Amino acid sequence: MRWVASSCFKVSLRLSGGVFQRAWIVVKFPPCEMPLNWILSRLKKKQGVITFQADLDYPPTFSLDVNNFRWFARSSRKVSLDGGQWTFEQTGPFVISTRMDWQKEITSAMTSLASSPNREFLNISFRRQSPHFSASMLLDSIAPSSPIRNDMFETVRELASSSSASLY
Repeated sequence: MRWVASSCFKVSLRLSGGVFQRAWIVVKFPPCEMPLNWILSRLKKKQGVITFQADLDYPPTFSLDVNNFRWFARSSRKVSLDGGQWTFEQTGPFVISTRMDWQKEITSAMTSLASSPNREFLNISFRRQSPHFSASMLLDSIAPSSPIRNDMFETVRELASSSSASLY
């Protein structure tokens, strides 16, 4: 374990076989070293984030950043926040892209992301340069009481292997 900053540390991982080389986890806590920063982070409800990063056996031939946004809004402050008066809309995944055509690997990665039952990731990145793969989620997602804590590495492995599926 190596401290990167006062509220951030990095842990190198040794993974046996598989898709990943030079893997590590970065854990970032809300800043607590300065009382004012701590109060501001509490007011903004910032949470700790864990990020898995690694190089892949076969680097992807593309760069892709996927962000998970969850929006919640109300039309008036007078409307209660309890769920009884709300109508929720469930939308499917959608992509905003600057490319007119996609490489086969991007389509494979997007299909894998869309079919993944674990959608707790805040950000997933594929890059040509190191680290080739990065996946971030809230630190609470791996808490002992979290139902998805045991699925993190399996989901990460499936997503990463989809990026180089056409190379095998």
